[in-house]
Amino acid sequence: MFCQRILQYTHSSLYLVFNFSLVLKSIPDLDKRKEKKKQNKTAYRDTFPHMYE
Repeated sequence: MFCQRILQYTHSSLYLVFNFSLVLKSIPDLDKRKEKKKQNKTAYRDTFPHMYE
């Protein structure tokens, strides 16, 4: 019974750590995506300047 509980705890903590690392990995990607969106907006503005006047 006690062993089972320990196993459950370790399993859930491992799962949390794994998820946390995934989130940390995806944070720079989000920043890159924001930067790309910004670039796309400026490119669009350069292509269609009359829309932004």
